[in-house]
Amino acid sequence: MESAGLVVAIDGVSGSGKSSTSRGVATRLGLAYLDTGAMFRAMTWWLLRAGVDVGDPAAVAARCAEPQLVSGTDPAAPTITVDGQDVGVEIRSAEVNAAVSPVSAVPEVRARLLALQREVIADATTGAGI
Repeated sequence: MESAGLVVAIDGVSGSGKSSTSRGVATRLGLAYLDTGAMFRAMTWWLLRAGVDVGDPAAVAARCAEPQLVSGTDPAAPTITVDGQDVGVEIRSAEVNAAVSPVSAVPEVRARLLALQREVIADATTGAGI
């Protein structure tokens, strides 16, 4: 099946099964998979490790361009790294869960991650991402 140019997005509240559903659909249809929530969690994890007060939007905005985030697109083996470190387990911690909401509300974070997501989607839809 040719998937070039095809992008599917699922929106919804946290914990509603978006990632599981997306991963299942991508696997079944042979498509790329991008866990955007993992990207927000990875950013949050990095900010916490860097000692940034995640409750201070200005502090978050000032530092959000620093980490190198790389998200894989293979639905069978989704990956997320920060500065070359696999953080797939760490981003699911209670500490990150408690902090991701205020981080995700910062416009500069949203803009940075949207740009990264567009890059990943462009690579995946041209065949470079899988």
